[in-house]
Amino acid sequence: MKTKLTISGCGHVRKNKYYRKYVEIIRKRITIPPRENAYTENHHILPKSLGGSNCKSNLILLTGKEHYIVHWLLTKFLTGNSKYKMICAFMRMNLKSKYTAGRYADAVLYEKARQQFAKELSIRMKVMWKNDEYKERVVKSHKIRWAKDKERLSEFVREYSPFKTPEIHKKTIATRTRRGTNIFETKNPMLDKESKKKKLEKTSGANHWLRKRRKFFYSINNIDWIEIDCSNGLEDALRKLNFSVGVVMRM
Repeated sequence: MKTKLTISGCGHVRKNKYYRKYVEIIRKRITIPPRENAYTENHHILPKSLGGSNCKSNLILLTGKEHYIVHWLLTKFLTGNSKYKMICAFMRMNLKSKYTAGRYADAVLYEKARQQFAKELSIRMKVMWKNDEYKERVVKSHKIRWAKDKERLSEFVREYSPFKTPEIHKKTIATRTRRGTNIFETKNPMLDKESKKKKLEKTSGANHWLRKRRKFFYSINNIDWIEIDCSNGLEDALRKLNFSVGVVMRM
């Protein structure tokens, strides 16, 4: 007599060879439990993330290898969001801890799962980033987290920086110079003639940021603002207008 087994409540199920193999392993262990001294793990027949419960009828004892394989099989016969959840669950099956020291793992299956995961995640993220509300929420959370991390890192640097004490600072720079790891010497673009030339071309003459990227205005009545011609430099323009810097507004 065959044990009745249903995988419902988890989206569309493709009853392919992977589904049949999953059912076969579960039915086998319902009838014949693993040997007494074997490494075993509890498995939810209908996974908890798909609506399964912790009741006895939904739990089955599997060997470490069987548990690993059935989670891989779940990724092969479920579709949609259920498939994505099972790929995530299978990825977690590859994590090791003191509670899963005897768990089986397969490099080939793991590689296939990683490829599936990357593909599914890419599809989901493209859809999610079209949602302005989601985008705004993510950006906001990142700003908050970065503000916290920035303060924490600043405190760490202030506490443990080798440059905190002048003597240590001097010794550290000397050591890094001797070893050739002083980035102010090895990665300083201004020590390279070509880099220096490119830098100066961008920050001097007509390309200077005061002339190219900023506009300055002055006003006599604080209502009508007139742009200042900075083609020959801001100081020269102010001198011609007989103005001080205090009356100039930068835009």
